Amino acid sequence: MIGAIADGVQRMETLIRGLLAYSRAGQRGGGTDGNRPAGEALEAAMANLGLMIEESGAVVEPDLLPIVPWPVDHLTQIFQNLLSNAIKYRGSEPLRVHVNAKRERRMGA
Repeated sequence: MIGAIADGVQRMETLIRGLLAYSRAGQRGGGTDGNRPAGEALEAAMANLGLMIEESGAVVEPDLLPIVPWPVDHLTQIFQNLLSNAIKYRGSEPLRVHVNAKRERRMGA
């Protein structure tokens, strides 16, 4: 139990540092730490929400996600918010979350 608490504290510290970096990046107008696999962020979010996912019986089905020029901590927070909302606001049917990505052209590009 203490190990689980320590892991949770470590993940929270990482998230807080990530949020701090995100807020600072917005002030500087930047915000990338190189090209990173988005799948790393999804795996981290799933680890953070492991107990919630297990207790809800949710199944998360990720496809191969792309490499993106965005900090993993920020993507982790986004995935975590999306997954936790899906779990919190699910209906009565068993929850299946399919995570995928699709490349789209930007307007004017």
